[in-house]
Amino acid sequence: METRLSQFAIQYRWLLLLFTLLGTALASYGMKDFQFDGSAKAFVDDNNEGLRLLSEIEDTFGRTNNAVILIGPRDEANLAEREDFIFQRQQLQLLNEFTEKSWLLPHARRVDSIINHQHSWGDEDNLYVESLLEELSERSEQDVANASRIFRQEPAVLNRLLTADGNFAGLIIEFTIDDKDQDAANEAARALYKLVDSLELKYPDVQLYASGTLVNNYVTMELAYTDTSKVVGTMYLAMFVLLALLLRSALAMLSIVAVTIISVLAGVGLACWFGAVFTSLTMSAVSIIITVTIAHCVHIFIGFFQNYRDAEHKYEALLETLSINLQPVFLTSLTTVVGFVSMNLSDMPPMRDLGNISAAGVAVSFFCTYTLLPAFIYALPFKPQKQVEGKGFHLFMDKFASFVIRRHVLLLISCALFSIFALYLSFQNVINTDLSKAIDKPHFIRDDNDKVDEHLGGIFNIQYQFSAKPGQSITDPEYLKALDALTAFLRAQPEVTNTFSFSDVIKRLNKNMNQDDQAFYRIPDDGDMAAQYLLLYEMSLPAGMDLSNQIAVDKKSSRLAVTFVNMDTNAVKLFWQRITDWQQQNMPEYMRHRGSSYTTIWADLTENILFSSIKGAVLALLLISLVLVVVFRSFKYGLISLVPNLLPAAFGFAFWKLYSGELNFGLMMVLTITIGIVVDDTVHFLSKYRRALEQGAANAEEAVRQAFASVGPALFVTTLVLVTGFSILMTSQFFDNSTQGLLICVVLVAALLLDFLMLPPLLLVFRDRAEDKAAIAEESDQKSGLAALGEGSPSLQ
Repeated sequence: METRLSQFAIQYRWLLLLFTLLGTALASYGMKDFQFDGSAKAFVDDNNEGLRLLSEIEDTFGRTNNAVILIGPRDEANLAEREDFIFQRQQLQLLNEFTEKSWLLPHARRVDSIINHQHSWGDEDNLYVESLLEELSERSEQDVANASRIFRQEPAVLNRLLTADGNFAGLIIEFTIDDKDQDAANEAARALYKLVDSLELKYPDVQLYASGTLVNNYVTMELAYTDTSKVVGTMYLAMFVLLALLLRSALAMLSIVAVTIISVLAGVGLACWFGAVFTSLTMSAVSIIITVTIAHCVHIFIGFFQNYRDAEHKYEALLETLSINLQPVFLTSLTTVVGFVSMNLSDMPPMRDLGNISAAGVAVSFFCTYTLLPAFIYALPFKPQKQVEGKGFHLFMDKFASFVIRRHVLLLISCALFSIFALYLSFQNVINTDLSKAIDKPHFIRDDNDKVDEHLGGIFNIQYQFSAKPGQSITDPEYLKALDALTAFLRAQPEVTNTFSFSDVIKRLNKNMNQDDQAFYRIPDDGDMAAQYLLLYEMSLPAGMDLSNQIAVDKKSSRLAVTFVNMDTNAVKLFWQRITDWQQQNMPEYMRHRGSSYTTIWADLTENILFSSIKGAVLALLLISLVLVVVFRSFKYGLISLVPNLLPAAFGFAFWKLYSGELNFGLMMVLTITIGIVVDDTVHFLSKYRRALEQGAANAEEAVRQAFASVGPALFVTTLVLVTGFSILMTSQFFDNSTQGLLICVVLVAALLLDFLMLPPLLLVFRDRAEDKAAIAEESDQKSGLAALGEGSPSLQ
């Protein structure tokens, strides 16, 4: 069958080439519907509790897509000795201009700064609400000084719109942009940066720092595009150039490039036809398809060049190569596809999409390898490559095989001990991600985020929607007192920089309506009175500055937002749990709320993604071994294949424990990305070992030697090429990408070493008697000799 299929691939090569190109064109046409979603919502199902809570909060109080601008001095020398830099006329003019122009930004719905902050005060039974710094030209120095004093006592301003020393101010812009509307987000972010640049030129003594969800998402997407074109582009360029050098053929390299591009286009296009939404997670499918395709092509070309030296015609060499590699290439593709399809059992939508996209791409890669490569090889002017006798890599492989065969027991014991130690170390890692360090320094967004975190307390928050008792409103004293108690608790926490709470509004209004007596800065005992205060206050607020971002229209719930310093995901979860525990002990049951934000969603996702990745990879490898049991009709080979398939990940994570000890978001996809190559190494060695036995190898030792000679160079070349490429990924400015590149290199090297140093000893130690033909023949000869001797000797008889 192998020969007939290979003959068919050669004989009808042009028809198959045309069919493949037409199929690729049709599949890649689906890319017109390519969708990319970079939001956290793309990583969870619609029934995810965190996403559901956040959606409810946004539906009630508006979306949390915002920009946070920090305004401060360009020269911070002797800053500790100065105060009120912001309240100098020039800086106030900048803030006034920035506030006014921010309203004109695309999709802006609200702007908050000390310029338009609504201050309330009372006189007898009258309530007055006004901004203290609008119409700046009419404000005296005494007015500015009073505003500075008042703002420092206002919870809604301090460490949100102004620092305690008065040297830095914040400006918050909220946008009405859907998370999936990337074009609108880009438009708003570009307009904001244009405004920032123009103001910095106009006011040279002032430095502006831009942060917030809108800004960070925009910069991350822009950097992703440039990083992909530069770092990832260089990575694959290095791979293909190295392939040309190692294969000693530019034509072979160009053929591999063509097959790789067609495989990626067809695989991604098919996924788009079926409505797959790409995320930062599912984009790993491209790397998976490329690595598997390179491995397939390297096996074909190295086998072809080996056979072409001995064959009289190209046809004979190509036919022999295709026949020998058909089974291992097909098995590698089949098992990898089965493994990726098993990811549909994951709870995460991107993991399911990744599995389906990768499975489609790997299947297309196998098809292209046996439809495109035969046509390329037969049509292009490849010449036999001469090999100097007694030299070269094949001689090294022969000597290395001899070493492994001679020391196989020692090697097996040593590898087993190292594997046990690696497994122990791998489980000592901690799952943790610092979201504020997703982009490596130096980069302006890291500097801006760090500066905002230093003075206003970071860009991370948790939002809560607290509902009133059924039949009551948010002016119910019991409700307000519980909310105020939580607010006080949060402000006492060391991580918290600002708590934006409706209870502060009611306490201030109660004070205002009681002659601004500080003794009345508390929750009023009369709910009806509190409702009247609130109504009077809302009627006094100007357009665009209402309380819709704090209280629901029906007055049945209010929003509380707690902002805290930048923390890693483990610290976020501990802090989050502390708030939940306090609610359980101190708040009525009807008010309790779990809280949600993109920060908490990502904190949950970090752990879920790793467990989904590990579960998916382990399940995939178990299914792969089951397939090998069926194909090889041997339970032994299925079990043996598990060892070199599972252990590379253990060695990789053991290395990571010694290197860092913290598994971040990027490292969670390493198992998935490398599974194709890890399986490829094992399947090819096992297949060539069994083929040597079937074709008359004298014993298991000889079969191992032939497997090394046949597949060793291809495995070495594939690993070297991929390690070289992924090592370039370590230069990426994305922290997740750079760490991912390092760990992938470690896993690939571990996979090669295990297939060279542990798999052969396993085959030798656990070989069957049927695999030792020489021993069986020798034993048979000895028995025949004894029988003949016995027939001629009476004493022996």
